[in-house]
Amino acid sequence: MNDKEVIVYISNDCLNCEKLLSQLKQWKIKYTTRNVTENQEYIKQLHERDVFGTPTTLVDDHVICGSQINKIKYLLGMSNNHQSYFSSFYDRYSSYCN
Repeated sequence: MNDKEVIVYISNDCLNCEKLLSQLKQWKIKYTTRNVTENQEYIKQLHERDVFGTPTTLVDDHVICGSQINKIKYLLGMSNNHQSYFSSFYDRYSSYCN
């Protein structure tokens, strides 16, 4: 359905991670998961981007922290609205989560 590279960083026992993956499956989006609990290299990859939590989604080279569904849809070309409930929080306090 999409021609963008989607990578989702997850961790074990993360309810928000499970919900996000379920949503991506529902949309029939191809994605790769990287479990930071099972592979320490993935934690290093997130830290290099100044990201310290999961879920974190990369759509091509755009970083979306948390479950910001509208931003993910926007970056996938599924919506023309990128605002989400947490958008103003991340826009104000974090330059790496866009």
